[in-house]
Amino acid sequence: MSAVFAGFSGTIDAFRITSAYPIAGTGYELETIAMVVIGGTALAGGSGTLVGTLVGSILLRAMRNGIIVLGVPGLAYNIFVGAIILVMLAIYSLMGRREG
Repeated sequence: MSAVFAGFSGTIDAFRITSAYPIAGTGYELETIAMVVIGGTALAGGSGTLVGTLVGSILLRAMRNGIIVLGVPGLAYNIFVGAIILVMLAIYSLMGRREG
């Protein structure tokens, strides 16, 4: 199912930019991981929901647009995304200690 959706999104992207660029998605890995983590999926083997991932992706994109409007350089955005992942890992760790 994942491969079908990846192929479908690649086709849509190729139509959007009217050419096929094989490395067009390079660099989105960190952002994708952050979207899933913000959506509530723990990196240490947790399970998440589709709705949580959708909310996480909307929140991260809204933050990205805000950073662009503020004029922050692009490299700082990657640092910001990494910091979000670290904060979410700390939150999951604290939640695990309280439950255990």
